[in-house]
Amino acid sequence: MKKNVNKYYILTICFILFALISNYIWIKGGNSIRGDCSQNCLLFSIEFFYRLSDIINEKCFTLWAKVNQVVYLFGNPVKFCGIYWPNGLNATASVFYYLFGKSLFSAKLSLMPYLFILLLSTYLIGRKLFSDFVGLLAMFLLYMYPLIFESFRQFQLDSPLTAMVALSILFLIKCNDFKSRKYSLWLGISLGWGMLIKGQAILYIIGPLCFVLYRACRHCWVHPLRSRQLQNIGIFMLLSVMIASLWWGHQIGATVSELMRHTVNPDRRMQFSWSWYEKYSFESLSYYMRELLTPLGLPFYIIFLISFLFFLKLKVKHKGIALCWSVFPFLLFSVLIKIKDVRFLMPVFPFMAIITAWGVNEVKNKAIQCFTLFFIIAFCIIQYHTLSYWPLHKRNVSKIFFLKMFGTTLYDTFGVRTIDFKIDEVINVIRRNTSAKQYIVMGVITACDERPAPWEVVYWLKMKDELLEPIHLTEMHHSFLLNYDSIDFILLCVPLNNSLQLNSSLQWPAGEELRMFLKTKYSDKIGELEVAFPITWNKVLKLLENDRINFQLVGKIAIEDSKYFVYKRIM
Repeated sequence: MKKNVNKYYILTICFILFALISNYIWIKGGNSIRGDCSQNCLLFSIEFFYRLSDIINEKCFTLWAKVNQVVYLFGNPVKFCGIYWPNGLNATASVFYYLFGKSLFSAKLSLMPYLFILLLSTYLIGRKLFSDFVGLLAMFLLYMYPLIFESFRQFQLDSPLTAMVALSILFLIKCNDFKSRKYSLWLGISLGWGMLIKGQAILYIIGPLCFVLYRACRHCWVHPLRSRQLQNIGIFMLLSVMIASLWWGHQIGATVSELMRHTVNPDRRMQFSWSWYEKYSFESLSYYMRELLTPLGLPFYIIFLISFLFFLKLKVKHKGIALCWSVFPFLLFSVLIKIKDVRFLMPVFPFMAIITAWGVNEVKNKAIQCFTLFFIIAFCIIQYHTLSYWPLHKRNVSKIFFLKMFGTTLYDTFGVRTIDFKIDEVINVIRRNTSAKQYIVMGVITACDERPAPWEVVYWLKMKDELLEPIHLTEMHHSFLLNYDSIDFILLCVPLNNSLQLNSSLQWPAGEELRMFLKTKYSDKIGELEVAFPITWNKVLKLLENDRINFQLVGKIAIEDSKYFVYKRIM
């Protein structure tokens, strides 16, 4: 028996190493920034690093003053006051920025510890619920889900959130109804840090936690003051609340506001910017049943549904925790929350992988079981290679039936590809026309079909030069409006085959020709902004049409199929 356990441990370690190494090779070979919120998260991470570095390197502060400054930094948004994302992942990225230097590679590398945590936690949960084989197969399946391995290649919040939720579920199981003080402490730490990654962590833990609390408290009210379980519950709650309050203690009002916007009262911007559905409509209630097909892969989704039906009839320890982990978030996001996005259910994917692996293990016919395992492994390898190394722009999925089985995800991949954005050349042009130490506000507009995307340029500029304050027009129009009078430079990026005639001088932001060109390129985005933000966006349009301040062209830089035009305000 001991031999089998050792064998599974070795296989687990080998697969985790494979996942980490393959992920390292992929992010080392490409510099893509894809997926919802990835660009924002990157920008916030570099801003957090700059501020944290200033605090640590400040010689006038005492140690206690520095601690207070760091706590204040943790508890407040680094860029926009309305953002409700905590700074946990920014802190993780700052460690990697410090160790390996400021780069996109360092930011993405900071997700590797969370990938390790996710895979190991999934194996241990599967082992605890069923067997070593189920845990090993579940870990393999989880990493092979397209949304999982692709999201860990982009810097965003949902993949580390998934890891911390899985770790919290593991400790919740191991604490044995809070009889174990050690695992109660670890549960408090993991849940607290998960809340510092993304506040939605509590939505996935609250169901299993309430189930365990009810089961624990039911037996310990005879002598409550002497009950070790109640002591452990108190320690867990105190520890998790103390850690989470680093951010959430300052954000109670914003939390309530965002919760209302996602449930009962989404504003016009939410309706236009996200997949918004009318509550209780058929489309809303069935959204996740339909959309989970793509990020899991068709065969895995079918096997999971069949296995889940049999799991409901099974009598097994910790079944209540597993069901609360999966069913409660599914119902919450399907019924109550109007804003739909399949990545919101990513923290439930480890449960899906475990149930799928259990279903395969329960097949009685050995021939069928071996065939199913062979099919799963072969399909995983082909799907992983196809989505990882065959660029999307070379795929014609509509004409190749076989590829329809390999769904793309929110973090769609252009293959391992590095583009030289020549940001250093842009900064050199700017610095030649200004003082080297001058703080510069810069308007950024890109009108390219693919890359460079607007937020890519904004991130690279900020990462390369701390004294630059880049503002993107269509995504940050409110900031653009507030900082308009102080804008020193305009960076315009257009495809080489554009119809706009750019002369040596440009009436910026005046000129109907440029306005119409941008409106053509950003037709969907500008249409949304005009409806969602009629006041602020109309003010921006008014500036575009009426201002007569000249910006002089000071540099042109070609990058692949596009070109930068750098304009300086004429004083």
